[in-house]
Amino acid sequence: MKILSIGTDTSLLDKNSPTAKRIIEYGKLADKYTIITLSGDNQIVDLAAGVRAYGVKANIKFLALLKIFILAWKLIKEDNYDVITTQDPFITALVGWLLARKFKVGLNMQIHGDFFSGDYWQKQGFSMKLRLILAKKLLPQADSIRVVSQRIADSLSKFNINKEKIIKAPIYVDWQKLSQTPISADLHKKYPGQFIPHHGRPRPLVKHQQSGAGLASGAGFIILSAGRLVKAKNLSLLINSFKKVNQQFSEIVLVIVGSGTEEEKLKALANQLGLGGKVKFLGWQKDLSSYYKTADLFAVTSESEGYNRTVIEAMACGCPIIMTDVGLAGEIIKDGQNGLVVPVGNQEALTAAIIKIIKDGRLRNNLSCRAQESLLTLPSKGETLALYKKSWEQAVQS
Repeated sequence: MKILSIGTDTSLLDKNSPTAKRIIEYGKLADKYTIITLSGDNQIVDLAAGVRAYGVKANIKFLALLKIFILAWKLIKEDNYDVITTQDPFITALVGWLLARKFKVGLNMQIHGDFFSGDYWQKQGFSMKLRLILAKKLLPQADSIRVVSQRIADSLSKFNINKEKIIKAPIYVDWQKLSQTPISADLHKKYPGQFIPHHGRPRPLVKHQQSGAGLASGAGFIILSAGRLVKAKNLSLLINSFKKVNQQFSEIVLVIVGSGTEEEKLKALANQLGLGGKVKFLGWQKDLSSYYKTADLFAVTSESEGYNRTVIEAMACGCPIIMTDVGLAGEIIKDGQNGLVVPVGNQEALTAAIIKIIKDGRLRNNLSCRAQESLLTLPSKGETLALYKKSWEQAVQS
């Protein structure tokens, strides 16, 4: 089976990137796996035997997509592909649909974001509205649809799509490797402090070692957030809640790992709230396992998520989780069982949940233990790859 993938992720052109490594694994499932993506330069990268990536350069996105279309046309004519798979249900899906119609090949569309279950994306401007309209027209034309979470699968029920076309294949995270990775950096040593409830005497906090998680002992309480610093992550909600929590517990620290378009705004907000010394922006970090293992809480405050693999990573490292009701909340993280889930955008509920976690060490330990147990229910690497292959095979059969 020969697969032609169309996307926009430039990171796959770096052989050492996590994306490229995943692509190489996908390539092992096919006789030939070719990817065309946007790039800063026109380039060809052979990732592995039978796995080749083409980078297409254009300063204007429309022209880049036109060049991708022309290159894909040429490749399909030269070497008969069985399936075209597209990274999203928008413009790349339009390119894929036009090619699939012309050459009579299977069409697989992928959905990584939760675009249809709420109104968040409808509010993101005229351009996004046009994309959503396009997706609603194109998705029923797909021969198979790969989604990364049950939330996304459920959101497609409003469209005229045969449920058998929808295959849930999450992003695989090697959580066992993460859980066994030794600690190389300790946030408690980096940010030592005394955890002092304003209403009582000082008391130390100790994060007890769980199965596969590191030991982080120290006096301070550290809240960790990690991901792209973009609007959809709604980190202003977390910073505002942290301000409220800090009024009750003065010696706590919020560590934000990542970079993005909202970074300067978030730094300005922290300074405006008088939290400049309490909110630490660490930029992008390659290895987060030590941060998960030495933080006392991992917080996700997004307005929309398709999956969010950082939650899986935090679970593997034994870090208790609070998250808004997005992505894998309800499917993998269940409120009160292996994490705390709060309504999207609800600062009062988020603040109350953080305070609850800080006050109750037994709850923290119980949530992190149950979260690690929940990982055993996730598909293995082999099972995940089999789901990918199934989505291609279904596209061919259709």
